[in-house]
This record gives sequence, structure tokens and C-alpha cells, in this order.
Amino acid sequence: MTLFQARNLVFSYGDSTVLDVPDLQVPGGRITCLTGPNGSGKTTLLLLMAFLLTPSRGQLLFEGRDPREGQPGTLDQTRRSIGFLSQDPYLFRTSVERNVAYGLAARKVPGKQRKGLVAEALEAVGLSGFEQRPARSLSGGEAQRVALARTLVTDPTVLLLDEPLANVDPATRAVIERVLSDRNREEGMTVVLTTHDLDQAYRLADDVITLVEGKVVPGSMENVFHGSVFRSAEAWVFDTGSMTIAIPGGHGDPRTAAIPPETI
Repeated sequence: MTLFQARNLVFSYGDSTVLDVPDLQVPGGRITCLTGPNGSGKTTLLLLMAFLLTPSRGQLLFEGRDPREGQPGTLDQTRRSIGFLSQDPYLFRTSVERNVAYGLAARKVPGKQRKGLVAEALEAVGLSGFEQRPARSLSGGEAQRVALARTLVTDPTVLLLDEPLANVDPATRAVIERVLSDRNREEGMTVVLTTHDLDQAYRLADDVITLVEGKVVPGSMENVFHGSVFRSAEAWVFDTGSMTIAIPGGHGDPRTAAIPPETI
């Protein structure tokens, strides 16, 4: 089942186009990783999927509909079903318990019920007993797990995470990977995350989507070669210094070449 579908999706900052995706489908009930170099548009696409940004052109459909074109309240309802964890999540200057309970309080969940749900969320991320600790006293890995618990406690159907495993210790990485796998396998939660770690992407994800310069490219970035592209007397040529590949004509002035493994 397709959960997100991009149709001629374009996003620009001023005159600079940072994302141009004519067609893309992200399935529901699976784990999808967005990979690619810095500046490739991964975070922008994730923010669009969270409906926190508005496309400059085109559409992003959720469950076959554009929430921005639905009945009043449809967009807010869609946003409430999506959990979003940023790369550098902000923790409030209060206790861990109050941080995790924030979304529940905003939804007016009764206090007694909130307490139980917070305890369950903290147990899931391996932080039982941390309820009364000051959130700002935690280590980086602990803070990331608190932020994940705060996102999960509202029970979203979709979880979007921007580089959740960057700059965390191995123990935190293992916990987060386990939580994401368990929520997907046991509850059918759709998970979409960005990562630079291809080993992690292929270990964790069902689907891997690669972005380069704002465009989805075929194949993955398992084998990346850097070099120069120049025009010879007969054709465009990509030269790494140790390997030369002729590039077929009719592609304008190429900067990136992708070779699907099945064609070799």
C-alpha cells in the first residue's frame, strides 16, 4: 500500500530549487531509509512528508489524498498521526517525565493515564526510572532516547526521523534500531528515516531511496567514485584517475552518473 506519493513535487528556497521529484511512492507498514550526500534534499523531503513545509509546486499525497485540499481540520488531523524526530531535538528545561508527556498534555490526556504512558515509553527506550531527572542533565544518547520516547508516546501511525543515529553512542544506536524494528514489526508502524550510513540503511530498512542534488536517482550509493567529467573528441567521459567510463550522449552536461547493477 502506498502511503506517501509525490507528484511533480518541487521545493525551493528563494530561487534555489533543493528538491525536484516528479514521482515517488513510499509504502506504508515498512521501514524506508532516505540516503544521499549532504545537501541532497533528504531533510527537506522529510519535512514535506511531515506536512511542516508547503511544496513550491506539485503535490504530496497521504493515503491517496492531499491533506491541504481536504475538509477543514484534515491537515491538523494528518499531522497528529505523524511523529517527527529532528536531528537535534530540543528538550525543555524540566523533568524527563514532563518532556515525554508534552504531546499527551497537548491532547488533553488525563494525568493518571499520562503517567502510565510515559512510563511505558521510557521503558521502551531503556530509560525506566529517569522520570524525575532534569532533562538538561542527560548525556547526548540519553537525550536522544528521551526525544524518541516523547515522539512515540502519542502512538503515531507514521514515524519520521532525521538522522536519528548520527553522533550517538553504540548503546543508544542499538536501542533506537531495536525500537524502530519492534514498532514496525509488531504494530505495523511506518518508519521513514534519513541516514548517511549505508550499512545501517540496508540492515534496518525494507526500502532505500537515494537522493542526489534534490533528485531521486536509480540504484543505491554503495559504490561511489569521484572524478571529473569532460568532453573528449568522441563523447562525454568520466575519469576517476584509475578508471574511465564513456557516458552516452543526449544527457546535456552531466555531473552525476548512476549505473544500475543489473545492467552490468
